[in-house]
Amino acid sequence: MKVMVVDWLGRGGIAQTADAWRIEFEAAEVDVVLATRPDREVAADVALQSDLSNRLLHHLSVVRQATAALREQRPDVVVIQNWLIPFLEAMLHHEARKIGARVVLVAHNHGSHGWAAGIDVGVASLLEKADDVVVHSEFVAERLPGAAGLNRSLLPLPKPLGLLAEPRPRPALQPGDRPTALHFGVRRKAKGADFLPAIQKATGGTWDFAIAGTMADGDHGLDPDISTVTVIPGFVGPGELCALVAASQAVVLPYSKASQSAAVVLAQCLGSVPVSSEVGGIPEQITDGRDGLLLPPGADAAQWTKALGSVVDLERQAELADNAGLRMERDHQIFREGILEVIGLESPKQPESVGISSAGQISAERAPTPQ
Repeated sequence: MKVMVVDWLGRGGIAQTADAWRIEFEAAEVDVVLATRPDREVAADVALQSDLSNRLLHHLSVVRQATAALREQRPDVVVIQNWLIPFLEAMLHHEARKIGARVVLVAHNHGSHGWAAGIDVGVASLLEKADDVVVHSEFVAERLPGAAGLNRSLLPLPKPLGLLAEPRPRPALQPGDRPTALHFGVRRKAKGADFLPAIQKATGGTWDFAIAGTMADGDHGLDPDISTVTVIPGFVGPGELCALVAASQAVVLPYSKASQSAAVVLAQCLGSVPVSSEVGGIPEQITDGRDGLLLPPGADAAQWTKALGSVVDLERQAELADNAGLRMERDHQIFREGILEVIGLESPKQPESVGISSAGQISAERAPTPQ
């Protein structure tokens, strides 16, 4: 069997998930190629690139390249990760059906992910014509156009195996007298970076703070006079990101909305406690008080400070981290079996372990949290 996985972005949680599909297919001895943007977070077997500045023309070029690769590769199954501009991507879906390939569409979110993505009629058409639709949360599944009639599979987000396997440099965060709360990712208002200064002030200097990625571009508002502030602006490489997360004690996610969060997954894999707003599909990723902490939407800075205070204790932090590691092992096993079933294969009874498989092993590399 041959499978082609298509990822339009090559960066972020969707790219990490696409890479996990590829790695698990390879482990199951499936012939697989990944078509994505080159020179980003994952290695591209088929490079999708364009120098055109116009967004429509740029993406049209990328879709045409993916379609040409599909004709050349002639896979039995094509797995398409989400959408950017649906009416352009219909070309790839049509060509897949033309050559007799099954189409699996992985819906990572129900709304706009890029310019013109929120055209419901375009998304609905892609979903309706797909042979299978995979979602990672009930929250997303219930909100997809035409959700009631879809042939869908609900699978947890996988461990970002490729990301976790990257060599890690010495992290920018070094052990100090206080624990560190980390916030990272692409700067969007819904991710709550603007709320971090209020949380920092409310902690009264009992926590250090770190901000990384485009979240850190421009004025982040964190005050180095209150506590140590570490700033890593711009694109953060995979190994460096893992090192940062593993060196932190909590990943703080004051989101106002979310479909699901790859930041939660990375924190749970690397022994940092995810502390997040209870929005969107995130409650499906975190069992409050067991493998992370959830706060009600709109919680004030005092509530966030109280939540952070509950994980300063070393034993409590270790308990949450161990539970999170076990959860990720279970969730990834469900993911592994699910994606093989989606393409018509049975999961091996004792699948070969790939990537980093134990939160316990990972957490052993982390510096202890100072009291």
